[in-house]
Amino acid sequence: MISKFNEKEKNSIKVCAYRLVEQVRRFRKKFSTEEFEDFPDNPNCPKFMIIKIDERSTNLSDGDYYEAVRANWRIMPKRANKYPFVLAVKDEIVVGVYRVHKWRKTPDGNSAYFKGEPAKKKAEDYFIHKRIPKKYRKCPNPVSYCTPKKDFKGQFRASLQK
Repeated sequence: MISKFNEKEKNSIKVCAYRLVEQVRRFRKKFSTEEFEDFPDNPNCPKFMIIKIDERSTNLSDGDYYEAVRANWRIMPKRANKYPFVLAVKDEIVVGVYRVHKWRKTPDGNSAYFKGEPAKKKAEDYFIHKRIPKKYRKCPNPVSYCTPKKDFKGQFRASLQK
């Protein structure tokens, strides 16, 4: 059936088929991936920020998730500096975990960026390649602040940065 089309139409059909296969692959990955527990009774769960990145921002930074997630966010650095970790999330899956050193305003003052490094293995193992909890998936804002509830003594649970 495809032989009835000219070369341009054949290429167009191939591109559409490739896009459809990619969408199915992402859909399967998204729904077959384990979800990480949102502040379980685990003394090692830290405060963190979720930053959702898309295909375009990843392509602009040559596939480097750190570069895609670290800059140009409309947030308050004073508030963001209280969160020691940033989770880079693409298609609802955590693709990067970064330890934040400092959030700063950009020179124009309209947005902020952070300097950091990849998180330690313990933090990465807890979050990486896992699906974010449902309450963060529905949030339209690309940045979510995630804070554990206080325990009965009013103390925050220990952080993974130790």
